[in-house]
Amino acid sequence: MVELMEAWFLADPDALAAYYGDGFLRNAIGNSADVERVPKLDVVSRLKQATRSTTRGVYDKVKHAPHLLERLDGNRVRLRAEHCRQLFESVVAKLGQAEN
Repeated sequence: MVELMEAWFLADPDALAAYYGDGFLRNAIGNSADVERVPKLDVVSRLKQATRSTTRGVYDKVKHAPHLLERLDGNRVRLRAEHCRQLFESVVAKLGQAEN
């Protein structure tokens, strides 16, 4: 189960780096094979650590999450987030049923 949608951000450090720009600390994000298994507090801590020196400032859910979600590479996230992959598959299947 996904405890926090921010876990998906960890799956696409390129999107984070592009959004936050200079000062983004990519190494703070880590390289977890399954980002949905990273404990909730660790996800938030990694995001805050990685963004603390950027011009956009420390990660803030209200200010930053909508912009980050639209920049994520869905394929990259699905490879490192099983529940995200299942969600996409379910939506696509339902859409296919709706067309028939």
